[in-house]
Amino acid sequence: MDLLPGWGIFKAGSNYYGYDSTTKFYSLGLLAKYRHDFDALKIRLIGGVDVDYTPGDYFERRIKVTKSGDQYVSYDYVTNTDNNYDYEATFTGISPYLQIETLPINRLRLTAGTRYDNLSYDYKTNLPSNANRPPDTTRTFSHLSPKIGLTYDLTKDISGFASYNNAFRVPSSGDLFRGSQGTASSAINLEPVKADSYEVGLRGGIGQIITFDTSLYYMIKKDDIVNYSPQTNVTQRVNAGETEHKGIEVGVGIKPIKDVELNTSFSYAVHKYNEYTVSSSVDYSGKEMPVAPRVIVNTRLNYKPVFLKGGLAELEWVKLGSYWMDDANTEKYDGHDIFNIRVSYHITKQWEIYVRAINITDELYAERASKSGSDQAIYAPGQPMTFFTGFVYRWGG
Repeated sequence: MDLLPGWGIFKAGSNYYGYDSTTKFYSLGLLAKYRHDFDALKIRLIGGVDVDYTPGDYFERRIKVTKSGDQYVSYDYVTNTDNNYDYEATFTGISPYLQIETLPINRLRLTAGTRYDNLSYDYKTNLPSNANRPPDTTRTFSHLSPKIGLTYDLTKDISGFASYNNAFRVPSSGDLFRGSQGTASSAINLEPVKADSYEVGLRGGIGQIITFDTSLYYMIKKDDIVNYSPQTNVTQRVNAGETEHKGIEVGVGIKPIKDVELNTSFSYAVHKYNEYTVSSSVDYSGKEMPVAPRVIVNTRLNYKPVFLKGGLAELEWVKLGSYWMDDANTEKYDGHDIFNIRVSYHITKQWEIYVRAINITDELYAERASKSGSDQAIYAPGQPMTFFTGFVYRWGG
């Protein structure tokens, strides 16, 4: 993959700089699983192993960009190798696992399991030792991840569930070997993310009219990997000491009459830094994480009349709540409400025509809003009012 991103261009003094890069890799994998049922004991045993071998390399050159008015018109390569990346990294992963499913008593299903991951990167740089980049190294990570869950049928149509999961995620090769832009890479020492998550909930239905799925969750992450910008045009990938994530998710479907259905999903969550001390003078502990809205709602009203011959008319409401734009919680994005419409009609069993209208109120909104330190806020604009039409053809049937 060759990439020259316009969004990677930044201004330094009176000049503009960016980069182009080439990423190459191939991957060999094996997923092996064995299952055996002990019917007399009401036990199912599942075991297996996942194997991944992925060599790859990454090459990046800095560019100096010429700007005329509001347009970038040309660029030249910067020959200073301190700003380049040129490395090979081979990822190897071996992950055996074991899981047991059983029915210890009537209406109760219990699942327990564990997974062991042994993952490593073999890294080699092709740049000289004075190039301000990490030297050749091998990073190896290993972790044992247990889990347990249970489901209990309260009635014929309603069940409750609870679960505990322990997991970890290793830094990507990009996190480790080019995780510090503008400085020598300290990201080579990144630790894997470790998480403990707990969840309880109910799911089921009431007759043929209402279906629901609701859950409460709580998760603690240690050594979460986040971006930190100590100064303009300098970005580092660092481990946050501890982050906390808790919330409620609710999904409800209502079908009051044959041709009408209302579905809504609601999420309220709080994501914050419990411990995140970046330096002796910068401490984000107790702050909410940026670009993490507390409220997300998606509601769809469907109407499927006979005259659409299997098609539907749908009105969708998408709500995104406000969120902080930076780690220091100094500025907020107010959130937005977007409304969409979709209508489809089945001409025949194979042919369908559809029309979609996105953002029918032409709301001015941001797909993402962020801010680093004292820099101005950056908004990625959302899609204005837009119309689509098209045909769908289905083979067979």
